[in-house]
Amino acid sequence: MDLFNSDEVLIGEDTFGKVSSPQSNAFKPWHKPRKQYIRDKQWLFQFKRLLGSRAYRSIDTVNYFGLPGGDLLDVNFIFDGVETSKDAKGKTFGFHGFINNESDHNKAQIELSKLLDKKHIDQRSKIDQFQFEDLQKTNSEAWSRVKNFGTYHFINLDFCNNVMSPETLVSIFYLLKHQIHRVADMPWLLCITTRLNRDSAKEGIIERFNKILYQYLGTDLLKSKIQECFSEVEIYIAEEKDLTSLESKELMNQVLQIGLVMWILIEALQEGCEVTLKSSFKYSVNLFDRESDMHSYVFSIEKKTKEADLLGLVQSESGKNKEVDFESCALQVLDKLSSSLDIDTHLENNQDDLEHYADEMIRLLNKCSYDTENYKDIMATEYGYEFNS
Repeated sequence: MDLFNSDEVLIGEDTFGKVSSPQSNAFKPWHKPRKQYIRDKQWLFQFKRLLGSRAYRSIDTVNYFGLPGGDLLDVNFIFDGVETSKDAKGKTFGFHGFINNESDHNKAQIELSKLLDKKHIDQRSKIDQFQFEDLQKTNSEAWSRVKNFGTYHFINLDFCNNVMSPETLVSIFYLLKHQIHRVADMPWLLCITTRLNRDSAKEGIIERFNKILYQYLGTDLLKSKIQECFSEVEIYIAEEKDLTSLESKELMNQVLQIGLVMWILIEALQEGCEVTLKSSFKYSVNLFDRESDMHSYVFSIEKKTKEADLLGLVQSESGKNKEVDFESCALQVLDKLSSSLDIDTHLENNQDDLEHYADEMIRLLNKCSYDTENYKDIMATEYGYEFNS
């Protein structure tokens, strides 16, 4: 399903999803306790489960692609978790990342050199200075680097304040197709973290999501499920109203959630893949003005190609021509979206978790030479966290 008329999309100066300019020892959005909760309970948890599956028993090197900050916190934490996991015992960890800010890119090279000294790090690991949206041009140097690196087993697209823009979505589309065409009979993970509200959606994107909701979610079964999970959205689908007219922030958030996740689902299913939304988290960019406008999703995607042999010795796992049941996949996705974990609420109601992940962040930041003496004070006064200590 092509949401975009052309791949010749120019990137404007207001495109988000980029690493911000560094400030000396200033804490970034990815330094908050809730981000550490996501790293642990969502990203690392799902990655370790993947590595424990039968398909990965014979895989010696597992590869990660992401959009890290200059401190490489994500990479460091996930590598540490993989290295100590019994499911990944003896495996080598490779990573590839894009950073478009020169100062952060330079800092990342220092952190990279530390990682390359470790035993189970693939020496091909690297951080390139590109913006993710460079992948909208299939002949770009960024694409050359992706193709040369090889296969990824976990793609983590974490956009701190991303615009739902054609530039970003086209790049996701091409990367998704690239992976699907290179990885067969092995599940891999796609994580997307992005802001979903009217202000973050560039003009024209919401109209394109109209097509998904009205063409693909109009069956009786799916209408019933949407009524159960997102009752107000179902009214708009039933009457095929123009979604750009929505005034409710909550309703617009729900529409963009469904539109984005269903788009990923449809594109993968059309390529003959099995798709599962493994995890869905949400939180508010601003704890002082709650909107639950940030969402983090982990998809498991696997293209099945193995068929039974003529002698019947090899049992078919799926079959190339097996028709994918879109409704079943969509029902699973809607259930998962409707039960998304609100991390802010969870940490407020579980003080031990809040303290634990704040302490984890302090430990990781100390390793990256940050001054963390006032970490909890800053998190409390500037970002709205309440600590016991």
